[in-house]
Amino acid sequence: MYPPIDATSPLAHEVAYNAIDYAMSRGLVVRAPASVSTSEDVPIVTHAPFALFPTPFPKSAYENAVELQPIFNKLVDCCARDHEFITEAMESLSKVDDFVEKLYDIYKKVHALGTAQKITFGLHRSDYMLHNSSKPGEPETLHVKQVELNTIAASFSSLSHHVSKLHQYLVRTQPQYTLPEHSYMPENTSIETIPRGLAKAWQLYGNPKAVVVIVVQPGERNAFDQRWIEYTLYNEYSITLIRKSLAEIHEQASIHSPGGPLILNGQEVAVTYFRAGYSPTDYPTHAEWDARLLIESSSTIKCPNIAYHLVGSKKVQQILDQPGMVERFIHDADQVAALRKCFMGLYPLDGSAEGIKAMQDALESPERFVMKPQREGGGNNIYGDDIKTTLQKLSPAERNAYILMDLIKAPVRKSIMVRLGKVIPGDVVSEVGIYGIWISEGDIVHMNETGGHLLRTKASNSNEGGVAAGFAVLDSPLLIIVASESQADTIRAQTKLQLEADLRRILSRDKKVSPPGSANQVEQADSQIYVVDDEETDEDLDDGSGEVAEGEVCLVSSGIKGGDDADRYWLAFHVPWEEMDSSMVTVAGVDMVVVRYWEDYKYGTMFPHELKPFVPGTGLYEKMVANRAFTSSKGYRRAMDFLNTGKVPKMFKWKNWGMSGKYRTIVATDSPEPETITTSRPQRRVSSTQIQQPPQQQQQQQPVRAKRAATPQIVTRGATPKQTSPEADYSTTTNSRYTAKPTYNTNNARTKPTVNHLLAQLFPEMNQLDDDGHNRRAPTPPIQTKRVRDQRPAVRGRQTGNAHMYANTNATPEPLSTSTPKIMFMNHRDASAPLPDELRHHLMNTLAYRNVPRRKGGERAGVLGDLSRHVEVARSMVMRWGAEDRGEVDVDERVLNGNKKRVNAAVGASNSAELERGNLKKAKR
Repeated sequence: MYPPIDATSPLAHEVAYNAIDYAMSRGLVVRAPASVSTSEDVPIVTHAPFALFPTPFPKSAYENAVELQPIFNKLVDCCARDHEFITEAMESLSKVDDFVEKLYDIYKKVHALGTAQKITFGLHRSDYMLHNSSKPGEPETLHVKQVELNTIAASFSSLSHHVSKLHQYLVRTQPQYTLPEHSYMPENTSIETIPRGLAKAWQLYGNPKAVVVIVVQPGERNAFDQRWIEYTLYNEYSITLIRKSLAEIHEQASIHSPGGPLILNGQEVAVTYFRAGYSPTDYPTHAEWDARLLIESSSTIKCPNIAYHLVGSKKVQQILDQPGMVERFIHDADQVAALRKCFMGLYPLDGSAEGIKAMQDALESPERFVMKPQREGGGNNIYGDDIKTTLQKLSPAERNAYILMDLIKAPVRKSIMVRLGKVIPGDVVSEVGIYGIWISEGDIVHMNETGGHLLRTKASNSNEGGVAAGFAVLDSPLLIIVASESQADTIRAQTKLQLEADLRRILSRDKKVSPPGSANQVEQADSQIYVVDDEETDEDLDDGSGEVAEGEVCLVSSGIKGGDDADRYWLAFHVPWEEMDSSMVTVAGVDMVVVRYWEDYKYGTMFPHELKPFVPGTGLYEKMVANRAFTSSKGYRRAMDFLNTGKVPKMFKWKNWGMSGKYRTIVATDSPEPETITTSRPQRRVSSTQIQQPPQQQQQQQPVRAKRAATPQIVTRGATPKQTSPEADYSTTTNSRYTAKPTYNTNNARTKPTVNHLLAQLFPEMNQLDDDGHNRRAPTPPIQTKRVRDQRPAVRGRQTGNAHMYANTNATPEPLSTSTPKIMFMNHRDASAPLPDELRHHLMNTLAYRNVPRRKGGERAGVLGDLSRHVEVARSMVMRWGAEDRGEVDVDERVLNGNKKRVNAAVGASNSAELERGNLKKAKR
């Protein structure tokens, strides 16, 4: 039975009470509706409406929706750039829809003026529902079908993250809160990815003093969902976000000329993020329309611009369903097929032959369709007999403002909803939305990513699905892995076989300890592995039976269930709950495997079994480092060295568990045909993705020295990575077993962050210039600085050597333009010129990293933000100098390369002393 508790029982109300407290304390709140608020002077908030239990959702369908999002991101951009396409779609529609007419009028004015901002930025959300295509009486056949594509004001990215965390919290803390077998909750990253997209757009704008403006509705109830974005931007990226309505922008903003920067109260606006402006009610007067035109005419980066807004209309969705329209923009046949598979039938209601037939079908069988106007926000669609009534009232021209869509037959589930403190059980249907981020500049795509998910659940008898409109509640998906017991048996057998095979290869045979005395001891144990081995070990790895034979390897988790037979716990892998993401574990090359130990000693639930060779980087080593699960500081340093450099130590020691460091090295050469030569020792498979790594990943790895003869190796010829630059050859020696993440090794004095490292990060070309400013080596792409939580970006400067960064060292020197900021930065040698305060702040915070001790978990006490943010801001500032021809405010390269005292002197002696002590709070910025 699911949900596992009766909604009318006291137990359900107890769980709901705890859930409400969690929601209120974690910011899962909205402003109370007017019917609840008793005073305008006293703000009243309530928990956001949510489902008490996550809703089951097929894993394959969810993954399909996630895979579609980057394609939809690209499709929106291609449509928005096609002026002819937008004109064809909007010309007739604008004649019968006043709201679309005014939006289209702004589009035509902006297009006539020319593009003021080449950077396009979209935060989209594509919404889907499960559609049951089977006939009555047949088993369900479920596929995701697109409901709509939102290109403006896609909301709830923050609160949906907190709902996922709420459900994970209840699973951990409420004994009665149990989930179905063969299921798990995916991690939701929407609270991080949306601000990251805004920060990237702000960075591309190029003015570190500019702000981000979010356009909101007056009296916004969903303000806290938006506030999380504001706080993340400031805390993680030091970017100021200002909230303004369209009316306030009309009063306080201006541009000096068409195409100029948008100035709001004296501050330049880098990005304008619309969370309003999608409904006619957002434009009560001409002032709001003038404000929208002002924004679109300026050089601020719009999210979205007016073209993106129009592409998100229902009419465009219907046009794209016509034959040949998707193919007009997407040329990959597989991607086109994937998009069309998620489309429901969409029909016009104009005077065309297709429109007349659609109207006749709707009049005969209105229950088969939904009628949609060109509106957003919920509460606008027409269903059932209301379709017949509406069509009979409309003229042929007025019908063109609507489209007709086949009704999605969503499966009905049981659920318990919580709204305004009340527990509401009932039959429900759910709608999943996948966020997407797109940032491009001409043909250059800076970001095309998925950004988390949103699940909304509503009563099955409710036609609309908006949370803000009061029709639905926030929810999170519970991904169902298998649909039948036969599928479960197959997964158990396959996973068991591969798991044991991997364990036999990697576990040190002479490092055996006794298992814990009971399941309770496993529950309370620290992060560690227990292994026992006896004479009756299953030598062929699997006896073909689901039962656990004596001595066979058995994996159990912190969710252990079973009797007191301690001898059955041959292998126990335990991760503290606070370290587990959605009850997912990675060990022995099997992603997200959890086995429940049943009383009859059979293998229980197994999570997804994406089998692959055991490699460092699948999560196990990171957990080891995060938990400091080593017998000595030496072991910790070895693990850190490995994570930083990719160099495999002789032995990792994780308390009572040992692991051999005999991993293979892949040598990529330029042989025409791939050829694999193996040593006498048995080798494991290596995927093509491990052999052919992108140049950016190869650059972020340290060169791997030759291993001893005893180390098994595979030499692969012909696996030359793809070339991203015709002038450079990126063939190099790499460690295929692990791509080192960008991070500083704080225990290695040679790689401690210095100003030289910072400059090497800001300007990778610096170390290949001679005294005349010529390029001594082949051009190379700059090192990518991708922010990773609790890790620092990898840099390579003169102290560590650069030869590995440039494969073609004999290339003909080519002069670089002396007008670029990078060359200007190095050619101006006036050491007495002061650094700008803001850049000085970021440089000094970078230096301070080596003086600040780490806290448990990898954080540094008192550090003013993330290192990668300081690097990016400093880089952006220097680039700005070059654009404004202010290179004279630079400093001597020698000062930045080693004379720390002179740099500190620019900040002040008192600040320098505090920085040396690692006390950033007392140091002035």
